[in-house]
Amino acid sequence: MVDLNTTIFPILGPIGSLINTLKVLVGGVFGVYLIILYLKWREYVVLKKMLTDIRKDLRVIASHQRIEMDPIKDRPLVTFGKYVKHKVKEKKEERAVKRTRKKVKKAKSKNARKKR
Repeated sequence: MVDLNTTIFPILGPIGSLINTLKVLVGGVFGVYLIILYLKWREYVVLKKMLTDIRKDLRVIASHQRIEMDPIKDRPLVTFGKYVKHKVKEKKEERAVKRTRKKVKKAKSKNARKKR
């Protein structure tokens, strides 16, 4: 018969130490505080998504009823995030254009040398 102690414990050893580490990190009042903080954050994210869906549905219903409503405004951080992404994209495109210009210059200079 197979001895379970020799087969299971080597496999569960690292997992057990990980569980003990988590017990120490999350144990006590501080751990409870972290868990509650995470749960509140998740609740906020779900509630926010639900409210934005409701706002979008209201806009659709209003458009079917031919009622004009103000558009949904972006939050400042979202607008800032879009701005930063746009600038990063512009920089990448500029670098790509510079690289292609350098390659074209090199090719022209090589062709000019070959003709001489």
